[in-house]
Amino acid sequence: MRLAIALTALASLAMADMDPETRAGVLEGLMRTPPPPPVEGTHVPRRLPHDPGAIPGISAEQDLIHHGRRYVGFVSEWNIIEQEMHGAGSPETFVHAQARLPLWAQEVSLHELFFWQLSPTSSSPEPFQLPPDVLEALPWGDGWAVQVWDLHLGATLWSTLDGRELRGLWGGVPLVAIDLFRHGHWVDHMEDRESFLSAILPQISRERLAERHRWAEAIRDTLSMHSEEPTDLPAALLSDEDIALRNASRLRAVQASPEERRTEEISDQLGDHVTEDDLARWLAWSPGWAVLAWEIPTGSPLLMSVASPESPAPWGCAALMAVARENRPESLEEARIALRHLPWGDVSERLEALRAVGAFPRSD
Repeated sequence: MRLAIALTALASLAMADMDPETRAGVLEGLMRTPPPPPVEGTHVPRRLPHDPGAIPGISAEQDLIHHGRRYVGFVSEWNIIEQEMHGAGSPETFVHAQARLPLWAQEVSLHELFFWQLSPTSSSPEPFQLPPDVLEALPWGDGWAVQVWDLHLGATLWSTLDGRELRGLWGGVPLVAIDLFRHGHWVDHMEDRESFLSAILPQISRERLAERHRWAEAIRDTLSMHSEEPTDLPAALLSDEDIALRNASRLRAVQASPEERRTEEISDQLGDHVTEDDLARWLAWSPGWAVLAWEIPTGSPLLMSVASPESPAPWGCAALMAVARENRPESLEEARIALRHLPWGDVSERLEALRAVGAFPRSD
């Protein structure tokens, strides 16, 4: 599966330099070769919400490569990473997998939103438009433009991601995701940005955007984030300084440390695939701050590590608990004991609030 992902990525990069005949041959070869089956695990690929080629400006070939190869490959990679973390026998193996976890979870979540937001029957009299500062900052050919609803501020913000990077706020729920990687447009539009944006922006459904917004607002109404931070709204396009300032406040609001006087049952709402051994590895082996996060759109726990409270987060995640490096045990044996002295009651309350609204509803 990893080889298939890499070969498709290389093809998308090379197509721009090929003559039309060679390009047609490469595309024909890709279409004749069936994609490998997804790697089984906790996460299952969602079906394409429309028939391939149904979106004006996006061909069936582009849909099948983007969804059937790239997106399905990202889901497989997420499953592989979790399996590596689950079976890790050393800190090095665990940390190597953990470092990749939030990036691939974010890729899966943003791709699912990208496909879902497009409708072949979008009929809004006012097509969706990108703000001028976002349009100017677009990382064309290698990144994302993301509109988010911030659960803390109750405001709509924009962010651009240059390549696969984390530039998110804890509690920022994506509403719109524009995939600017070559794998999403090279078959139909090559390097023509204006052609691609002119094709997809009118197909972003205002009705679906409103549905996503109502779901995000319901989460904000149900979940108290307990964050003390400046209440002034940042600029529409988030800066690195804004991300660092607000994330530091939000992560410290859920900071915890093992306390001997507290003995609590570990939350059973994380899912069967997160064991106490997994949590012990997370608590003992995370190289920075150990962050227990919840990927809101998919309803998935992430056992993350961040270098500092100011570090960027993956879009779509809420921080449930954070433990600083200096407050954590060094060995798995000590970690298993320390787990019982963390505030799992608080985590359960946050999870109950999130589950009251649920993961983003999908037709499949």
